[in-house]
Amino acid sequence: MLALAAGNAAGLALTPYLLVEHPLVLVALAPELGLLVLIGDQVTTLEMLAIGVPRRVLGLAAAYLIGRGYGAPTLRWAEQRAPRMRPILGRLETGLRKLGAPLIAVVPSSAVTMVAGAVGVGPRSVAAASLGGSAVLVFALHHLGAALTAWMAAVKGFLAAHVVGATLTTVGLVVAHRLVTRRRTARQRPFDESGE
Repeated sequence: MLALAAGNAAGLALTPYLLVEHPLVLVALAPELGLLVLIGDQVTTLEMLAIGVPRRVLGLAAAYLIGRGYGAPTLRWAEQRAPRMRPILGRLETGLRKLGAPLIAVVPSSAVTMVAGAVGVGPRSVAAASLGGSAVLVFALHHLGAALTAWMAAVKGFLAAHVVGATLTTVGLVVAHRLVTRRRTARQRPFDESGE
């Protein structure tokens, strides 16, 4: 799980360079939705599916295992860290208790799979829904990116011309975000089993 988080941070930090020079490495490290659209015109559908789907499923599986491992206190912890998410987490919890894994197929995100783990949705159905939902999502985002080729060319042209400066900027932003997040987390009370 730490390797996925570190890879994601590295991918985000090096986005300009990887976008210009190694788009599939970017997908393997940080399969963020916007990045999948941004590289949609640079790779084939098969390449995008072969790299993007397994990487997204790994992230979803990690979130599921966190939810499954800690159960209901995971939800209280998430609500404590992001109070504005409380209504969304409550709706997800209710939806997953009623609908189960099909909700994951429709919304294949880490938040959904974490809640699915916390409420006890079975691992096989979560794995199947994560795989199916991620495949559809990656396919759709790839084609959206390919359809936006003209706009993407302008963005990528700018980044190619300024790859060093843009990469240094994103590295600085990611490091600053990590430092702020770490400081904020250190100030919060530790997560306990009661979720209080």
